[in-house]
Amino acid sequence: MKHKTLLSIISLLAFTSAQAEFTKVADFEAGLDGAIEDSNAATAAEGRGSISQVDDPFAAGNKVLQLAPGSFLNGTGGQWTWFSIPLPPVTGSGTLYYRFSKETDLVSPVFGTSPSEETPQSYGDYSQVVGQAIDSIMIAYDDTGYTTTNIVLEAQTWYEFWFTFDQPTNVYSAYIRGGEYTAITPIIENAIFRSKGTTPQTYFYARSTVGSLTSPAAVDDVYFDDLYIDTSGTNLNAPGSAGDVGSGSGDTELTDSGPVVLGNGNVANIATRGAVGTGDSLLTAGFVIEEGQKRVLIRGIGPTLGTFNVTGVLADPKLTLFKDNVVLKTNTKWGDAENVSRITATSSAVGAFPLDAGSADAVILLTLDAGSYTVQLSGVGDTTGNALIEVYQAK
Repeated sequence: MKHKTLLSIISLLAFTSAQAEFTKVADFEAGLDGAIEDSNAATAAEGRGSISQVDDPFAAGNKVLQLAPGSFLNGTGGQWTWFSIPLPPVTGSGTLYYRFSKETDLVSPVFGTSPSEETPQSYGDYSQVVGQAIDSIMIAYDDTGYTTTNIVLEAQTWYEFWFTFDQPTNVYSAYIRGGEYTAITPIIENAIFRSKGTTPQTYFYARSTVGSLTSPAAVDDVYFDDLYIDTSGTNLNAPGSAGDVGSGSGDTELTDSGPVVLGNGNVANIATRGAVGTGDSLLTAGFVIEEGQKRVLIRGIGPTLGTFNVTGVLADPKLTLFKDNVVLKTNTKWGDAENVSRITATSSAVGAFPLDAGSADAVILLTLDAGSYTVQLSGVGDTTGNALIEVYQAK
């Protein structure tokens, strides 16, 4: 079945000048050979912790990696089961994406990245790392210890995870989407690496903790799928989605893939990130409202991208909305808009990340008739830098 519901509401025509793009590291469709570099897992037949390629237990037609913890009654090798997957080295800023699910709440996994091929023996050996306690609450780690979050994972539900990080400054943020978190939700932001240094992040590690007879931890399986990396910077899109459009010039037409769903309820979102230059090198997105009137929230984000560890941001963006080559609306410095209170309320309702009232980001909120529209993002005074266009269908 095609994504007709979202496409009939608002559909993307084209992007230009976009740069962010994920590269697949592993999807486990062809098995584990060539994906897993190392592990301490036994075979399932041996009764201890194991890793296997299995059919997706929660979505038919897909192969995933199963990490089984084994039993604390089996002695050596059963208490910690782990695997490692090599990553393309990131010397600057990058984004790691993967999917995770669990059979029941009786699990205690930890996953993150490391600059070393040596197996992490403790949390301090990871650089960026999150995990789930046996009570299903997410825990995030930084250089001072750990933080218990308010993120709770449901069983038999796939979650998307993003690690955005800057290797030179040893800073990372972690985000999640799935289940009740219909918008991308922070787990931890601007945390300092546990294992600091200049060596690039080159390994993804995951482990499941069984514990001991007196202190049991996990008894059920966890699953991983779709490990991707973007070595160019921050990319809070799903691989292959509208916002993850690759680099270079020219147009990319969106067909059956549909817009990215980021907000609450029936909210369609289009996002594209790239470099804003001068002249013809502006950032542009187009969309179509196929029938009726729709209230649309359009955001041109520059300065606030800096809070997501994006460097070289567009300091003073100017957002312009066109229909049939006629300018309908422009905005700079969204906090000065006449409908700023409605913009704030609508942004919260659709799940968009908040903007400081005094930021120079640009926002347009208005009701549009059916038709084709073009959004253009430029810099005031021919300023340049990295920026993001977002288009939300608001209720």
